[in-house]
Formats: sequence, structure tokens, C-alpha cells
Amino acid sequence: MRILVHGYDLVVDYSQQPVPALSEADAAWADALLQENGVE
Repeated sequence: MRILVHGYDLVVDYSQQPVPALSEADAAWADALLQENGVE
């Protein structure tokens, strides 16, 4: 449980595409959200 609360970002490689891949609609939503927040 501790890793889920305190270390999830250390286990997931956020530079890689998610597995399974996002649907087209979810990918578009995530892209728009990142752009709106100046992340991408």
C-alpha cells in the first residue's frame, strides 16, 4: 500500500506511452488538458 501512496511516480515511467494505450478520445482529452495547463 505504501508504494501506491508514496512511490507510484517512482515505478511508472511517464516518458513512455501507457499500456494499454489510451483510446483516441481519451488521448485527445489528455493532450488538451496538458496544453491548457502548460505541460505540453
